[in-house]
Amino acid sequence: MTTTSNPLFTGLMARLDLNETQAADYLGVPIFTLRKWVNGTRTPSASVIRLLDVLGMVEAMNPALHDSFLPNRKS
Repeated sequence: MTTTSNPLFTGLMARLDLNETQAADYLGVPIFTLRKWVNGTRTPSASVIRLLDVLGMVEAMNPALHDSFLPNRKS
């Protein structure tokens, strides 16, 4: 079975500079679920797609509020 990465999630992770653990925390899902979405073995539900749309709108309209949703990024 050939899988491809999902640009919706890889783009989100790159844009927000999140690793897998941080991205899973941001979306409120187990890391295993995120990995399946990223590698294309599972398709996210319509509610997840809508959540990404809403988070994108919040990011554009109120970046400070959106930043409060991001997991702590400790170096």
